[in-house]
Amino acid sequence: MEELITYEYLRKDPRETSLEVDTSSVNARIVYSTIKGLNYKGKIYFVFKNDIGYVITFMATPGTYDKNLGLFEDFNKKITFL
Repeated sequence: MEELITYEYLRKDPRETSLEVDTSSVNARIVYSTIKGLNYKGKIYFVFKNDIGYVITFMATPGTYDKNLGLFEDFNKKITFL
């Protein structure tokens, strides 16, 4: 799991994106990103199942993160990995 999370950290441009641990889940991170001068916020879940790593990402336009986070969390709970 740590390799998957480390890879995601290294894939991001530190001048435009930062990740922080989400204390609600050991495998979740909050992402802050600046794209074309706009500040976006998102959430990433990392899942490792049957030797396959998955990254489930929610990115929100400025001001809509809190409004839509619940929908993403509901969606994430419904995902099943075989």
